[in-house]
Amino acid sequence: MLRLGISGTNWTGKTTTLSSLQGALVGGRIDCVALSDFVLRCPYPMMEEQAPEASRWMVGQVQAKLDAPGNFEIELFDRTPVDILGFTHYTFDRLGIPADRTLISDILRLLSSFDRVFFVSPSNEWPVGVDPPPSKIGFALLMDWYMRRAIRDHALPIIELPWSLEERQSIIRGYLQR
Repeated sequence: MLRLGISGTNWTGKTTTLSSLQGALVGGRIDCVALSDFVLRCPYPMMEEQAPEASRWMVGQVQAKLDAPGNFEIELFDRTPVDILGFTHYTFDRLGIPADRTLISDILRLLSSFDRVFFVSPSNEWPVGVDPPPSKIGFALLMDWYMRRAIRDHALPIIELPWSLEERQSIIRGYLQR
């Protein structure tokens, strides 16, 4: 099975990119996994008020998805452990407590299950298709910073995607055809 994911803050076109790819490729062999579905079910505070327990819970949910038997040749993830890592570092900084090294290791271990992780950052055309309040934009930009910091600090092998949807599709299709 080939497992690819796109990370990035809110409104950078991750879902649009994956949806367009899924529709353009032969049906039935691709599963699109949205980590936002897990976020909606999380019993702990998330986003601006995220608790360490939420990160642990997310790790468990993603691990269960990775371990589940599948009937697909390809899994495309809308968000990845890179996002969880960024939110986790934000959480420990916000609370002013040392990072839980076991939790960080568990998140990094999840990343090893991905064949390739792509990253999309905001551009001058951001946010995509929405008009969020300034506070939400500020938090999204903060999370972009935390994800970039996590990528740098952990030397993660991430491929940054261009802003153009067509260019994104072309790059990801290249990995799908290998």
